[in-house]
Amino acid sequence: MQKTLYFPLFLSIAFILAGCEEPPDEPEPCLPVAGDVLLPIAEGNYWTSEQINWGDGQIEEGFEDTGKVVIEKMMTIQFEGTEYQVGVRNVHFPVDLKSDLNWLFWNGPDGLYFMGGVSSFDSLTTKVLQLKYPVEVGESWMVPRMVYDGTFRVADTVAYVCVDTDAPYETPLGTFQCVVYSYSIKPAEDVLDLWHYFAYYAPGVGRVGTLIYSSPEAAYPYHSRDIFDLSWETILFDYCLK
Repeated sequence: MQKTLYFPLFLSIAFILAGCEEPPDEPEPCLPVAGDVLLPIAEGNYWTSEQINWGDGQIEEGFEDTGKVVIEKMMTIQFEGTEYQVGVRNVHFPVDLKSDLNWLFWNGPDGLYFMGGVSSFDSLTTKVLQLKYPVEVGESWMVPRMVYDGTFRVADTVAYVCVDTDAPYETPLGTFQCVVYSYSIKPAEDVLDLWHYFAYYAPGVGRVGTLIYSSPEAAYPYHSRDIFDLSWETILFDYCLK
């Protein structure tokens, strides 16, 4: 009989000890909006989007993918004698696969700056105004397009244009009023079509959507886009801001 007393006694002690443990920290709540910037930069911020393939003016079923952009941490860098507190942005694609490639960004007084990149094999420090903000419709500027193939390098220079400052964009989270930036790239020398990007940024939230059209036209008109040229779309469906 004595042995049978030890087990409930042990349980009682275990319950008492468990009750004395400090409760786990509550996760910091997510903010719906974080400042009047195009890309809120803070450790732990993330944006999860669905990528949809389009063809012949309609969604191609079965070709959806999900990606997650994460500010992994903040770090201090120096460029031309000045220190900057930058966000280290990583793209998880698929969402559970973290990339070795990290891009650095900083919010300046006149917009979002690309500040370089870090990988296991190379690093780069620079300062390039990528997205003007505040901005007016019709403003344009040139941006070196960085690529990474084991080393960071400039592939070409791209003309960015603000084509709208109050465009509605519908997502599963609701409709956001957006600043829209347009730019075009040639994906490869042997490809006839250009890829025309229209990136929708909701100030205080981040990028909520992107539409990519394929067309040989050098300049693709924002107000007369053809749905039959639409190739890909990314749509935000979850995010968290700290």
